[in-house]
Amino acid sequence: MNRRADGARKRHSELELGWHRHRPPFRVPQTLLRSFPLLAVPVKFSAKQQAPHYLYMRQHRVRQGTQSTWPPDRTLFILNVPPYCTQESLSRCLSCCGTIKTVELQEKPDLAESPTEPKSQFFHPKPVPGFQVAYVVFQKPSGVS
Repeated sequence: MNRRADGARKRHSELELGWHRHRPPFRVPQTLLRSFPLLAVPVKFSAKQQAPHYLYMRQHRVRQGTQSTWPPDRTLFILNVPPYCTQESLSRCLSCCGTIKTVELQEKPDLAESPTEPKSQFFHPKPVPGFQVAYVVFQKPSGVS
């Protein structure tokens, strides 16, 4: 095989395995996030998984005049989170983007744009039976970009 094709194959395999090493295969420019409503990111949750699962994410934004307790400049909104995905696994996948403050999984986007029940340190909420949405809050705005 020629050298160019071999190098392209190596880059392709690094792209597929990038999430297993806890770092993204690429950094997404802020202008790209603003111009597209959702960004599709392939993720493999285990080494045995043949095809990637796609998470759809964007920077969290609310309409003008709407109150939100999620910090808009530091929050990532994620759709299509599978039921077997936990807060810890999402945190591991996205930790390469920056320090994560909180990860909240919900059955559907909340109209109030904030968690409705206070979290208990003793009781964990029931797992959601189907696909979920997630709000990931980073320590710094650079984690979202």
